[in-house]
Amino acid sequence: MPANMKGMIADAFVSLSGEKPIDKITVKDLVEKCSISRQTFYYHFQDILEVIEWSAEQVFQQLLARSLE
Repeated sequence: MPANMKGMIADAFVSLSGEKPIDKITVKDLVEKCSISRQTFYYHFQDILEVIEWSAEQVFQQLLARSLE
């Protein structure tokens, strides 16, 4: 299993958002894109909304770190 599974799932979500509307992306879509099991997805996230929240938090932390440099 990759060390940054959350990042991999979030990247897959971003990739899929370019292909279809965000509200149409399912957990099934994500697990197929990442070649992981549903159990692995649910180990890292409760649902799709949590993927979005985690992704936004990561971007915010990166921006904050850059601004403090």
